[in-house]
Amino acid sequence: MAEYLSPGVYVQEVPTGGHPIDGVNTSGTGGTTSSTVFIDVFQQGPLSKAVQVTSFAEFEREFGGLDARSEAGFAIQQYYLNGGRIAWVVRIDDNGGAEAFVGDAATQTLEGIAPNIFNIMCIPAAANLDRNGFTTVISAAVKYCSEKRAFLIVDIPSTIDTKDKMFSWMETNDYLRHRNAAIYFPRLEIPDPLNAGRTRIVGASGTLAGVYARTDEKRGVWKAPAGADADLRGANLTVQLNDSDNAALNALGINALRNFPGDRECQLGCTDARRFGSRGRRVEVYSGATPGSLY
Repeated sequence: MAEYLSPGVYVQEVPTGGHPIDGVNTSGTGGTTSSTVFIDVFQQGPLSKAVQVTSFAEFEREFGGLDARSEAGFAIQQYYLNGGRIAWVVRIDDNGGAEAFVGDAATQTLEGIAPNIFNIMCIPAAANLDRNGFTTVISAAVKYCSEKRAFLIVDIPSTIDTKDKMFSWMETNDYLRHRNAAIYFPRLEIPDPLNAGRTRIVGASGTLAGVYARTDEKRGVWKAPAGADADLRGANLTVQLNDSDNAALNALGINALRNFPGDRECQLGCTDARRFGSRGRRVEVYSGATPGSLY
């Protein structure tokens, strides 16, 4: 027994004979760091093949780098800037429309990735499709992620630029309130190297996928990426939100991205993102590591 020589509060660790649950390998490196699939058109690279890249420089070599037509190119840049480690890049046919994202060829491409190697999906270009195309792509993506224990970060269309429009849009897309999906508001501003550094408005999926990966690596999948540790790097918000806005968005299952300029530790672009899908991601990562269910 330990000997206590002075008054105070003491904490003693007692072995229990058990051991922690190890999450399934979601990074391809033996850990549980998030890895992300990005699907879009790119300048070059193999069509309908998932290619693993581990840096933005490698993405530039394999797929030609940024392209004004490719939303995912900018998302991948943001992914690595915000802490991403491993990405799977899928180049689709420029003229394939919605079918190119979710058709048989796309599905077979994703099936070629070994089980449990990716756990986040981003399809930022889906936000530019018409309503029917968006619904087709995102509905199929949510279903696929649910079946594969993965997680979809949904980008909202560029026309959703006020909180009132966000409320209305969510009412007609309520199917996105799903354990395997997350939606963030507002969209983000980033500098565009293809346009002399002028502002480009982008979806938040690539940025948040990087934050997920950074949080998973530093704190583990049990820690939701929110608060001062979840600062958005290289991006600013297009809409400023207050506590009341935050509560109203949260009530609809929308994750709010906010600034806290008065907090020295929380720089511009810091999130107050209460990620409703965080429990879903935790279950997906750990249920593959146990013989029984965690529900």
